[in-house]
Amino acid sequence: MIEWISKPSESLADHSIIQPFNHSIIQPLNHSTSNVMNIENAQVQMRKGILEFCILHIISRGEIYASDMLDELTSARIMVVEGTLYPLLTRLKNAGLLDYKWVESTSGPPRKYYILTELGRTSLDALNETWLELSDSVNAIISKTEQHTKPANGTAAPMEMPGSQTPPSSAI
Repeated sequence: MIEWISKPSESLADHSIIQPFNHSIIQPLNHSTSNVMNIENAQVQMRKGILEFCILHIISRGEIYASDMLDELTSARIMVVEGTLYPLLTRLKNAGLLDYKWVESTSGPPRKYYILTELGRTSLDALNETWLELSDSVNAIISKTEQHTKPANGTAAPMEMPGSQTPPSSAI
């Protein structure tokens, strides 16, 4: 299982609260179902990996109520539920990246509005740089792949894995 683990920063020098990707999880494709990467799981993990980044961006615009964050994340098709959001907000608060204030409501109990701290803004700036670098890198790879798979005649060329050999015609 691919895991992104979030935890509070341990020092001011460590602004990232997203832990590194475990590369040993992705297995080479073979016919054993236990070694095939689950695409649906990978999609979920990709979303989880950018969730904190997106939340910090949403909060950076100004004071915001948690249900408004949920609405924006849902409309952006980043699936998240309250059971995911509230513990994440608590971790971000404990890491010193955000704070909150209580505001009286005319239609019920007081509401908790979240705001970024100075450390949160600094962390968001660093994550933004990382996102732009990753985005450029991934887009470059995708672009090369598209160029490789679409020859001039418009038909798709077979992709060959490095070190792979064409099996004998009698192989099944």
